[in-house]
Amino acid sequence: PPRSVTVDAEPPVNTTAAKFINGGAALTNSTVVSLAISATKKMGVAAYHVSERPEKPAARKEGWVAIPSTASYAAVIPYTLSKGDGEKTIYVWFKDALGRLSRVKSGAIVLDTALPHASITSHPSLTTNSASALFGFSSTKAGSTFQCRLDGGAYAACTSTMTYDRLTDGSHTFTVKAIDRANNVDPNPESFTWTIDTAPPDTAITSQPLIRSNSTSASFGFSSTKTGSTFQCRLDSGAFAVCAGPQNYTGLADGSHTFTVAAVDEVGNIDPAPARYTW
Repeated sequence: PPRSVTVDAEPPVNTTAAKFINGGAALTNSTVVSLAISATKKMGVAAYHVSERPEKPAARKEGWVAIPSTASYAAVIPYTLSKGDGEKTIYVWFKDALGRLSRVKSGAIVLDTALPHASITSHPSLTTNSASALFGFSSTKAGSTFQCRLDGGAYAACTSTMTYDRLTDGSHTFTVKAIDRANNVDPNPESFTWTIDTAPPDTAITSQPLIRSNSTSASFGFSSTKTGSTFQCRLDSGAFAVCAGPQNYTGLADGSHTFTVAAVDEVGNIDPAPARYTW
């Protein structure tokens, strides 16, 4: 009697998508990636082969992973990349039970395990009387993003500059870290600590002539509540000028005179109520 015979002359069809590595990611910082591979064959797909070598594998050589024969196969499998940073190209084949190979599908991903580092490129003075602060920063790796924090606060996304306003007096610390395009995180964030001092100094006159004097000369001593202050002095309605104690005047005319002195601290805060003495 006649018998029917099924002729199976076609290899499996490799239906793996073009971007099958890590969901189509361009970069990875892990040597283990995931591959979404797939194939079809009416009489059954029997095995797959994954390699970074472009040479077509022999059907009966090592390296093939057997799968239960199926007309449609799809899976996400792990794959360990070869050592060393750089672009990695992965090739995928399928075969059937008779050893016929599908066409190859390939994809590429860049392995990048180098860590970025952020550098602070601009910052306030170590001591300042400004309640605002502007920071600039950069990364050793192009395309990095950044996370910043102030004092003990939480990290938050920031760009290549960061501004803070209405800061309180005292010590503050700014910290920034870089995150590259492969999600490598800066292991040693860069920090800068500075002090805000908006408190003005207070000036005191420590020595002066008698309230009524028959001398046409006068000498004044003075001090500030803040160490390191400089001073500005003036006589009567003249302009303020830099001075240092003692401040001496000679050839004064008869009549009333007023000496005024204001302290200026190291960050530029000026005594808002200068010390005065009239004689």
